[in-house]
Amino acid sequence: MNPETEQTIGTLELLLEQLPYIRLPGHEDGSSIYPFVWERNTQGDFNVLNLCLSKNWFKLTDADVSITRLEGLKYAKCFNDFSLNQEQIEAWENRIELLWQVISNNLDNLEAYVLGLNSYWDKYPGIIIGQTKDKNWVAIAPTVYVETNIPQEVISRSSIAKTSVMEVSGFDSSNLETQLKKCVKDLGYISMSGDFAGDYSYSYTHQIVYSLATSKELAMEQVLQKSGMLEIGKFNGFYKDREYFNEWFCDDYVNKINKKYNQVNQMNLFFEQKFDQAFMYRISSWEEENIYIVGESNDGDYVGLYIKSSFVYNP
Repeated sequence: MNPETEQTIGTLELLLEQLPYIRLPGHEDGSSIYPFVWERNTQGDFNVLNLCLSKNWFKLTDADVSITRLEGLKYAKCFNDFSLNQEQIEAWENRIELLWQVISNNLDNLEAYVLGLNSYWDKYPGIIIGQTKDKNWVAIAPTVYVETNIPQEVISRSSIAKTSVMEVSGFDSSNLETQLKKCVKDLGYISMSGDFAGDYSYSYTHQIVYSLATSKELAMEQVLQKSGMLEIGKFNGFYKDREYFNEWFCDDYVNKINKKYNQVNQMNLFFEQKFDQAFMYRISSWEEENIYIVGESNDGDYVGLYIKSSFVYNP
């Protein structure tokens, strides 16, 4: 390990010995926090696709298998409010067949990845990705359901500009995008709302999204953002609102609250001083949350924290 990276990880480990858990709403069992390092020399470039593959969250499958799952609406049928009649289901199936024709006729190097974050992965249709004739990349996926809302008062982050698909050029890519846009419009969306476990309301819109980019990694990143599975933001700090922090930890004595808040501030100060910019990568599906707070070191390694937590249905 690079000496600078090793020193940074050592400092983080010391800070984590005293840092209180990051308490996400609805995660009564708390969150597990670990130091995180991505070594460029041994793991390659840090990006969302490589991260998900290294964690075995994506399971490689055939594109036609993903299309069959998408056609069968297995994921949408997980929701209590699913109520399409047979005629509507057949119309969906026919439009998915048209989408598959567009994909198979226009894309080379087709791959598909099914989600492996939690127990719902076997219902998730997966992400299809392939290369256009003019060497751009297209990724197609359905939206996902995410239970947890993370307030800015817990993890403060700012939106960052997304790379525009307008940077992609080429006749084949432009023609394909026109066809995909029509397929997605014709498919429409399935809106559902209801409740889980008696007391937890949900609202979910099932629809197909796609991205077109100059690289496989960027196409995957963009489609994951559009699906709702991925959020990327500039990290500003934990518990920046002191009043919110006091209310959230009100079961502790005042002196304990002050001590915890100082420990949180030490961690925030570490990220401010160590990195020009730090980022939050939040990868979510259903009740699972995987959050990375990372910055890039001078040698291209990425160092920071990994927060793993699950929403608890507790009726």
